[in-house]
Amino acid sequence: MKMFSIIFNCLILLLCGCREEVFENYSVSYSNDDILPIPVVWQMPLAEDTIYKICIAPLVYNDGVLFSAQQNAMDDPMYLKFANTEFGNIIWQTDAAFEINCNSPATVPGNGSYIYDHYYVTLCNSDPRVVDLNDGSILWHYECPGDRMPKITHLNNILFHVHLTGTNPFYSGSIVMTDIYTGIWDTIFTIEMQDEYSVGIYPPTAVIEANNDTILYFQNRQYRTSPYDGKVDLYAYNMTADSILWMVDDIDPHGNSAIYPPLYYEGKIYFKGTFNMFCLDAETGEKLWQRLFTGYGEDLLMGNLMMVENKIIVKTSYESIYALDPGSGSIIWENLDAGATPTDMVYHDGVLYYGSTGDGKIHAINTMSGVQLWEMNSPNDNYATAASAIFTRAVSIDPVLNRLYTTDGFFFICFQL
Repeated sequence: MKMFSIIFNCLILLLCGCREEVFENYSVSYSNDDILPIPVVWQMPLAEDTIYKICIAPLVYNDGVLFSAQQNAMDDPMYLKFANTEFGNIIWQTDAAFEINCNSPATVPGNGSYIYDHYYVTLCNSDPRVVDLNDGSILWHYECPGDRMPKITHLNNILFHVHLTGTNPFYSGSIVMTDIYTGIWDTIFTIEMQDEYSVGIYPPTAVIEANNDTILYFQNRQYRTSPYDGKVDLYAYNMTADSILWMVDDIDPHGNSAIYPPLYYEGKIYFKGTFNMFCLDAETGEKLWQRLFTGYGEDLLMGNLMMVENKIIVKTSYESIYALDPGSGSIIWENLDAGATPTDMVYHDGVLYYGSTGDGKIHAINTMSGVQLWEMNSPNDNYATAASAIFTRAVSIDPVLNRLYTTDGFFFICFQL
């Protein structure tokens, strides 16, 4: 059912505020690379006054890397910057006009921002926006009605988002979708409140089956205030046939779960509850195995799941990280000293990389053994003009140049792996 209208191109052109000139390289040299496990190639201040800035997770596209700079204030403009990956020259940068309807960029881990074709698909104030990476112009921006989920997922060029009705508690929630090239929205699936549980439907993992049916796997994280109770239902919905394939009611015994979408792998669904990891048959919803994590601080509410080298990588909110056998859930290796409250993990060439808000370091974990290869503080920690420079944002990898990009809140930094 159509329920939204596209923002017309004439209005889009008014929103586009990209600077056309090419910026000179204003990178900062760092002379003590010998104390770092990986050397700095180049870095640049996120702002000319080098004060602390909130940034999106960087994303590599062709020979450029996308990042942002927004002061730690909701009313400060957000600017996107697109820099040459090899030398750090700014190719383009948006100006204040870009802030229209976008004073709060999608900086929260797991928000789902991604690149497809030459477009950056993201959220501004939890509203979807598509940006052309060739010049920073806005293809379209959609202001959602009412409340909306500050997360998106995708299947190639198809973007999924969630709209909620009510003001916490939410009386209903709908998964909506659009082609990123058009911005024309369809409502796919709606859940209504039951037994006074506030609806908390999250964007889905979408999979195209061998028969070309598209299946959506998603969760409804709910709560009830009186008497207080949490409840998580897990769904499989056949979007092609417009029918529920299966639903597991109240799957987590603690009534909570990670905010990340389920992970699909070879006919199985992997899902993180509060302390339990679940594996289900993707076709039937049958529970194949369940693993309880019982160590100190070992809730699974933070961080993304990854499937690498036929191992499920599970990072807890505290110090531990595990590799599990996807067929049985048994532990292949564990590391109990790998940094707390992780950002999204990234895999490259046998190594997992992630920032840690617990210790402010980047961690590098060997995926074969679980051994930590190195951990690193920001090289700018002693030179920052305000609070300590720390690595609390996700990293991005350039597989061609074998480089790692991240921010310490003051500088955007390129490291050579």
